[in-house]
Amino acid sequence: MTYGKSTIAILFVASTITGCSTGALFVTKTSIAVADIDSTPASASIAYDRTEGYIAPRNKNGDVAPVLAHIQSDGLIVSPDIQQIYATGTAAERLAGDGTSNNSTCTNCGDSTKYPVSFITSTTIGVKLGFQPNSPTPNEFIFGFKRKEASVIPELAKDSDGVHHYPSLIASIKSFATSSGKDKDGICQFFATGTAATKLVENNMITIASPVAGQCGPNDALILKGEYKSSLSKQAELTLEVINCYLGLNDIKKDAAWNNAANLGLLVNSASDNTEETLENNRTQLKDIQSKATPTPSPDNENAKAAGKLIADRLYIGHLQNNISGTVTNSQLVGNKHREINLQSHRDLVCNKQ
Repeated sequence: MTYGKSTIAILFVASTITGCSTGALFVTKTSIAVADIDSTPASASIAYDRTEGYIAPRNKNGDVAPVLAHIQSDGLIVSPDIQQIYATGTAAERLAGDGTSNNSTCTNCGDSTKYPVSFITSTTIGVKLGFQPNSPTPNEFIFGFKRKEASVIPELAKDSDGVHHYPSLIASIKSFATSSGKDKDGICQFFATGTAATKLVENNMITIASPVAGQCGPNDALILKGEYKSSLSKQAELTLEVINCYLGLNDIKKDAAWNNAANLGLLVNSASDNTEETLENNRTQLKDIQSKATPTPSPDNENAKAAGKLIADRLYIGHLQNNISGTVTNSQLVGNKHREINLQSHRDLVCNKQ
């Protein structure tokens, strides 16, 4: 196996720290960047660059204390959607699907673990210039995503059966692009130790069972450059076509468009087949649009009619735009094919393609 210079440097430092003691060191370094120039250690890359290293004493049975490192990305070098997780001890066990083991708890380890734990992360998303003190020359330049994670345990706890116990530590970051007509960068980050780290995983606040999540928390929107994001883009494209055609319709055809949108469940979103409840909610919105388009007679009726029609147009267009969405399948947000099909049908009617 061939190691890069940065890997060798990390493993050398790790071996120096831990030696033949009962200590442990677990490090990762990730770079997804147009440019990543670093002098500590000296390196330069224009690519996906990842280093992982773990040094720890073996248990009596030959095993080692559990650690886990995970990265998932859409593969883009510029502005990637990315999820990265670093976990040790019980937090790592839970992430790996072990719901019963509890490596971070030890009832017969004695009181020999007197040294402090060091747990550090460093993250850059965007552009960064780093300088040494009293030096005008940058020693670091990053354009993209870069993250370093490390924990140093000078002395792991060891039980009477010869099993070493790693503290429960977890660090995670999600960098994503949300889509609601415009792309916006978003970041969700956790850093926790002890029971807090374990509980974050047990409560599904951090999971590797699903792709890059757009929010912190279980079952929140998963913002992907994949099926979900593709579906949103398709819905947005169809909605724009509908609006462009709609603005050229006369009043009679606009009313037909409203009725068709309500019948297809496009005014109030549904993630499944149109149930009676969903259709009723759409009919309620249809009545609201139609009432705005036909205001109560008044002395200034012509102006009222013009204003009412404008309000009706805005309501109809707003409902189409605001209900662009995905669906939840197995606790994961995926594309909304049902709404795509209904939008295509509605587009064909509004644009006279039937």
